Amino acid sequence: MTVKEILEATEGQLVQGNPEAVVAGISTDTRKLKKGDLFVPLCGKSFDGHAFIAEALSRGAAAVLSSRPPATDAFPGALIQVEDTLMAFHLLARAHRMRFPVPVVAITGSCGKTSTKDYTAHVLSGRFRTLCSKENFNNEYGVPMTMLELAPEHEVLVLEMAMRGRGQIRELAETARPTIGVITNVGESHHELLGSTKDIALAKRELLEAMDPAGTAVLNGDDPLVSSFREVYRGRTLMFGFGDSPISASNLVPGSTGTRFTLTFEGDSRDCRVPILGAHSIRNILAAAGVALVLGMDLDSICFRLGTIKPSARRLERLKTRAGWTLLDDSYNANPQSVAEALSTLKLLPVSGRRIAVLGDMLELGKIAGEAHGRIGRLVLDAGVDALHTVGSLGSLITESAVAAGLARTRAGHWDDKEALVKELFSCLSPDDVVLVKGSRGMRLDEVSDSLLALGGGAAEETGV
Repeated sequence: MTVKEILEATEGQLVQGNPEAVVAGISTDTRKLKKGDLFVPLCGKSFDGHAFIAEALSRGAAAVLSSRPPATDAFPGALIQVEDTLMAFHLLARAHRMRFPVPVVAITGSCGKTSTKDYTAHVLSGRFRTLCSKENFNNEYGVPMTMLELAPEHEVLVLEMAMRGRGQIRELAETARPTIGVITNVGESHHELLGSTKDIALAKRELLEAMDPAGTAVLNGDDPLVSSFREVYRGRTLMFGFGDSPISASNLVPGSTGTRFTLTFEGDSRDCRVPILGAHSIRNILAAAGVALVLGMDLDSICFRLGTIKPSARRLERLKTRAGWTLLDDSYNANPQSVAEALSTLKLLPVSGRRIAVLGDMLELGKIAGEAHGRIGRLVLDAGVDALHTVGSLGSLITESAVAAGLARTRAGHWDDKEALVKELFSCLSPDDVVLVKGSRGMRLDEVSDSLLALGGGAAEETGV
């Protein structure tokens, strides 16, 4: 990309430098910047990339975007003045994406985004050279960063899109220009930030509102709110679910290490096996299958790829320890819907030992927090949990609700110290027990999972369903 092309994309002003100069790449991090790169100093609540412009230049940056006057007159390379560096970053990403006429898949939803993104990329990579968002690169920084990795060899781009308020999904979609939009569900996560489930739904719907009608929306037909979005989108819609959707799953058979089911698309069926737990995970699998079908893959190829999927890290990840007991690490995040789904999975899992749940606060629920945690406590009893351990001020509401619903007080405990919890729990574990660990990311229950796994001697290799 030349400086001139950068100016055109960002509507910036060349303060100094050669407009015909070529930049080798784009970097927002001086630690990863390579000689000849364009440096984009991003700003946030606790950081300002402009403070690193001098370092970027010393490392060989060929050009710099800036929304402020330079701190030095001795400025090698090109200096491009822009109104806002984050906005310019998005404009650059969009210009770069438009160079490549490839399908762009955008995935959003209250929960299941990352797993669906990973499943989709895995299935598509059986036929297409696929670029996919890394880890949780799903916000205003991560989405354009991923887009800028597009190269001539890529045939499909798969993006995850998250939000913390109205307008954010729309901005990401306007940057990425997706051709396929996937919405997994609408739940109560971020209730504190948006105020109501209706507002959460409207925020998720922005993906479809920003999409070109020449694209395809792949929607959860089992979710009434998501299903209603097909009335808004002007293009093709393809529904998935356990009901009468064109893409459906039936005959689910949960096993100790995976799930068998029948995958059907418009009357054509295949028996599938996936090394993934939970009925809700099968819905995410259906979303991935839907994208693959839109892009021309056949059911046989899709089922083959589904059979080789691996769970996303800390998303109901099943880890059989060398000590004999099993960890269900679902510690990445939590909201009422995902906790209910995890407890349902624990209930249906073939278990010869005890079912144990370690649950933490579900954050950002606002005014519904008390009711939601009480609801989870009642579900603990319904799930047949033999022992409950909770962490956090809201987690205590889960314990009290479970006890009020009938769980023996001797089988329920609340902890202020995670280390003490781990020590006590591990001392009571027996082979064939199953331990579910789940809480919001801010609770850092991944530390509990890691400590338990280490005490259990690590994960053992397993095969089969």
